[in-house]
Amino acid sequence: SNPAFQNMLGYTADELRQLTYQDLTPERWHDMEAQILQTQVLRQGFSDVYEKEYRRQDGTVFPVELRTFLTRDEAGVPEGMSAIIRDVTERHRVARELATLNATLEQKVVDRTASLQAREAQLSAILDSASDAIISIDRSGRFLFATTIPEAKSKPRASMITVSAIGMHGFVQPFHQMLRTAP
Repeated sequence: SNPAFQNMLGYTADELRQLTYQDLTPERWHDMEAQILQTQVLRQGFSDVYEKEYRRQDGTVFPVELRTFLTRDEAGVPEGMSAIIRDVTERHRVARELATLNATLEQKVVDRTASLQAREAQLSAILDSASDAIISIDRSGRFLFATTIPEAKSKPRASMITVSAIGMHGFVQPFHQMLRTAP
């Protein structure tokens, strides 16, 4: 018996010789594995990589990944099976942790988006109720937004930006120059 397999399961080589793979496999996996043996191993001589669980000597159940191969005698008659088996407990733990972190991150995005939408609505309400025109310009002097002038609320917002730009020209030009020279 393979020492790594013995360590994985907690059995001695002599103890393992007394057991079958079904003794090590929890019953809920027996039908699935029988299907894999019938449809893959016996037909093509090997299985695809698949996962199931093993039960250690102390009774703990853990996930394994394996690929099973059909072994044949010198005449080509099937005589048994061998497998490459990997304990994937750590992989499963990392996957669960990653799923938890992703769920936490997605919830933070949802919460932050809701917070920003609420703040945007609050700011819009404040700006829409302002009695003075409020503007925001970028470094090149382009208007990012401008509130409407209260007495002209019936006009389209785009025309108010133009009106505000013309009306604020004396302010925008010096401010525009200051923005260009700012570090």
